[in-house]
Amino acid sequence: MCLQDNENGVRGTDQSSGFPSQLSIGASWNRSLALERAQFLGREFKASGANVVLGPVGGPIGRIARGGGIGRAIGFSNDPYLSGQLIAPTVTGIQESVIACVKHWLFNEQETNRNPFAFGFLGYFGNQAVSSNVDDRTTHELYMWPFQDALAAGAGSVMCSYQRANNSYGCQNSKLMNGLLKGELGFQGFVVSDWYAVHTGIAANEAGLDMVMPSSSFLTPESLAEAVNNGSVSAERLTDQATRILAAWYRFAELEEPGLNQHEETNAQAEDVESTLLQGAIEGHVLVKNTEGALPLDPSSTHTLNLFGYDAIGGLNTSAEGFLLYDMGLANTQKYEDGRIFTFIDYYLQAGDILPDPHAGPQIALDGTILSGGGSGAVKVAWSISAHDALASRARTWNQTLHTQFVDQKPTVKAPDAPCIVMINAQSSEGWDRSGIRDEYSDTLVQNVASQCKNTIVVIHNAGVRLVDSWIENPNVTAVIFAHVPGQMNGEALAAILYGEQSPSGRLPYTHFIQQDITPRFPFGYGLTYTNFTYSNLSIRLAEGATTSPLPPAFQPSNPNTTTTLPQGGNPSLFDHLATISVQITNSGSVTAAEVAQLYIEVASSDLPLALRGFEKKLLSPGETETFSFPLRRKDLSVWDVGQQEWVLSKGPHGVRVGKSVGEILVEGTLELN
Repeated sequence: MCLQDNENGVRGTDQSSGFPSQLSIGASWNRSLALERAQFLGREFKASGANVVLGPVGGPIGRIARGGGIGRAIGFSNDPYLSGQLIAPTVTGIQESVIACVKHWLFNEQETNRNPFAFGFLGYFGNQAVSSNVDDRTTHELYMWPFQDALAAGAGSVMCSYQRANNSYGCQNSKLMNGLLKGELGFQGFVVSDWYAVHTGIAANEAGLDMVMPSSSFLTPESLAEAVNNGSVSAERLTDQATRILAAWYRFAELEEPGLNQHEETNAQAEDVESTLLQGAIEGHVLVKNTEGALPLDPSSTHTLNLFGYDAIGGLNTSAEGFLLYDMGLANTQKYEDGRIFTFIDYYLQAGDILPDPHAGPQIALDGTILSGGGSGAVKVAWSISAHDALASRARTWNQTLHTQFVDQKPTVKAPDAPCIVMINAQSSEGWDRSGIRDEYSDTLVQNVASQCKNTIVVIHNAGVRLVDSWIENPNVTAVIFAHVPGQMNGEALAAILYGEQSPSGRLPYTHFIQQDITPRFPFGYGLTYTNFTYSNLSIRLAEGATTSPLPPAFQPSNPNTTTTLPQGGNPSLFDHLATISVQITNSGSVTAAEVAQLYIEVASSDLPLALRGFEKKLLSPGETETFSFPLRRKDLSVWDVGQQEWVLSKGPHGVRVGKSVGEILVEGTLELN
């Protein structure tokens, strides 16, 4: 059986696609796109000889803005509902071809000290891994939520995490694996360790770990056989491990010739994948500022264009200096902002938790754009289209003058009356947490251009949250786009948005701060388009025959004479349909664009002020009206009761809020459960 990284594409081969990251798909708020991307992803892994995709990512969920884990394993969103709604179709799509391994179970929110010193290879010398200490309600309502949706979709594998959880290592934590995962959520697949994450022997086996990767000095075939022979491990447990692994293999990924080395000459890219790569990249762009219609640009009147910034180019190739960083997705990250060199050795010293705290790699990729996550999230692609590539191509077609400068922090603006596009990025990688969520070098670059150009358009390829406070209110900064990590079609996607070939439709997937009484500059779910929408006719309907008892009905197997355990995903009553909210939306502008309508619920008898509990995305032509619907499950209206150890449904009243974002609610109502 071949297990291979990662959720962005097949790692370790040049003949596969560099897909838009999960963060870009999270910003798209598009379930259908998540499914389509995953179908192609699964096919490419199968063609490459991999039985298991080490993805999608359910954690890190991204609760910590500076967490570096989003670089190696970029999740969809730090909102559990949005993440869950996108991870489920991703699992479904991947498993049309191979096994999906949902990672990292559980609480894996930081890179710094995620492992013991030197991965624990030196025994107990040095520090142990950090412990994520999490209470029971937060465990269920935040961290477990997307995993439950992934399991309900049929995930065949789960990866346990590096760090300790409530002071017990994740891959030997019986509460997490036996209790919550295999017990409460009824997981029937196999649990595999993260690489070198096992720091004990039989204790990990008995705690629910089914497969050690890539090897362990504590758990070997010989030690496991001895443990069975002397009674330390039951033969039934060993059979359970083998059954879980073989059942997933037989159901999803019975490949005749597994292994990437068996398919080195295979071009895994499907002929029709490019449209999905492009659409995924486009929909992950979020327009957050657009003063007086600065965008879209009109090619008939845009005779000159200025393009600045280190991120505008594709960057260094595999024959360049620093080629070892290429395999880690860091070929464009070879120096710090102050000029210090960053090497492959520096990377491994950081990734192995060998350097003393605080330590971090570069905040930005100064040698070109970001194509994928850093570390095990890296993808090598045969080709890519940078912003410069795409804009230069259009300049040739439309006979435009294109002024460029990609190196200087204070470039000279040759055409100050023409649009000035400034491209920067925010890097994140496996092995270290980000040292900040802004950097002085890039902010100064933006300010230097804006001081010379009255129409400055800023584009950020960001592998996580990025602050813009130092220049966002500058009147010369007329438009700002968070482009996230769109993959190999990044430049073509940006050009399509800049010139209005498609209206931007992305929305910010970073969660809100209502509970802390903080008003963010751009609220959760925020994003602009090139048109306007009006909302009307809110409808609130209870599902006919829905059971609204406080506790979910207990699971009853179809055959009462069997001893069937819970279905995978846990009590199916939690997924019962209780109500439907709908609203009519009209495109009242003059441009065809997609709207993302969002449902927020004030869950009764809880301290959840506004919880995302529904969304729908539809493309509307000017003047067109459509009905947007949001089905509500029992789980969506419940809270985890620590005392009863159960999801408890509150009958109401539940506040119903529908709008463009959590900060722009347009229609309101109340839901009462009988």
